[in-house]
Amino acid sequence: MKLLIPLFFACTHLLANPSSISSQEASYDGNTLTLTGNVTLDHALGKMRAQNAQLVKEEKEHPFSLIYLNGKVTIALNNEAEISCSRAEFDFQNQVGTLLPTRGEKVTFTQLVEKGGERVSLKLQSARANLIFSQSQNHEINISKMHADEAVEIEYADGYILKAGSAIYEVTDDGSFILAFPSEKDECCHFSYKNDAIQAQKVCFHPQESKIILYSPKGVLKTLFAPNEIAFSCSEMVWDRASNRLSLSKNIHIADHTLGEVYCDETVELAPPSGPHSLYNIQTTGKTTIHTYAPGKRQTLTCFGTMSFDQESLTSTFESPLVDSHVPEGQQIEYRAEDLQLLASSGLLEYGWIEGHLRPTKLMLRSNVRLSESQHCALGDLLTYSLFDHTMTLSAKEGEKVLYWDPKQSLAISAKEVRIQKDPFTNKESVKGVGNVQFVFSSAENDLMKKMFPFYQLAGEL
Repeated sequence: MKLLIPLFFACTHLLANPSSISSQEASYDGNTLTLTGNVTLDHALGKMRAQNAQLVKEEKEHPFSLIYLNGKVTIALNNEAEISCSRAEFDFQNQVGTLLPTRGEKVTFTQLVEKGGERVSLKLQSARANLIFSQSQNHEINISKMHADEAVEIEYADGYILKAGSAIYEVTDDGSFILAFPSEKDECCHFSYKNDAIQAQKVCFHPQESKIILYSPKGVLKTLFAPNEIAFSCSEMVWDRASNRLSLSKNIHIADHTLGEVYCDETVELAPPSGPHSLYNIQTTGKTTIHTYAPGKRQTLTCFGTMSFDQESLTSTFESPLVDSHVPEGQQIEYRAEDLQLLASSGLLEYGWIEGHLRPTKLMLRSNVRLSESQHCALGDLLTYSLFDHTMTLSAKEGEKVLYWDPKQSLAISAKEVRIQKDPFTNKESVKGVGNVQFVFSSAENDLMKKMFPFYQLAGEL
């Protein structure tokens, strides 16, 4: 290799920044510097290498503003990033550039991003890339924006891969991000993490925050929540790589063979299992409906406040929203199974393993509990319902009573506790009152039953 020391001293004043140049051969006609063989150029953008290069002045007394690199081009940028391609064209007067590969290959941009002491790799590949430059106060030239076109592939950290039609890499005051789009409006970006596969309308990577945002995603999660498998869709999902937590927003649908189907109109937070044989944690806000199968029947539970499933205790808790310390009418927790309806302010659903499957086993509802099934109904403060044998226990808080009414049996019960049990063979129901039992309602109790159940008919008065 021949180092062009005389040429270097003759030409450095013509470049936009102090630089050094080397190549095997060189020629200069007063306007264009042509370099051939093992070209190395130290430039304000970074260290450039290529098989051949041309540096062109747009005006005779001006510095070189056009640089053309050809053959095995690599550029080590100032921000721990690197570009590799077959051809590069830079116009530093207008602060733009173009990167092109050889046929069958791709332009490659790689960057190391540091987050919390961890250095993570980000790679962007495409069939073509257009660059926009900016200059810092110390005269370094940096890529402020890159538009990657055709056959875009992004690899991030330890196995996150995105395939898209185009992508924009942009640097802001808060760091850098990549926003990727499909080739056509009716197509999708394809995002994967190991065995997890997701389609999305667009995807945004925020490497400094360790977050990936997927817009209108739809897919199946197999790896992140193993051994569980979750199918889902929503309007937006934020994937926090550091914690592996997922935040889903708006129009959410989750299908899971363990918990059933979950629909939510606001937010769902998913946390991965704590062990290889565990389940995942789930928290929701807004109207949430769960369709699942209790032993022997399909059930639906709707909550308008918050719901959370805890993988350690195998329980789901439900809370209704409060306005001035009261639950608005129509926003109580609702449980339905066939013609049974239960309403309450808060609830707890317990799960257990049945023949290798996790199934709901017991439901507990608290505060302003209402029961209606066919034509009979009841009021209480605490309900315990076994989903195995369909036995229920309704109890009242101190100083109040459970009210139960069944017109078919001409039965009214006012007591501290009411127990309802179905015969598994005949499906007939038996009802038992416990504690200060009365079989006629008071005037106030009649008024309360009529207020809560429009179909209620007067059951006599004390």
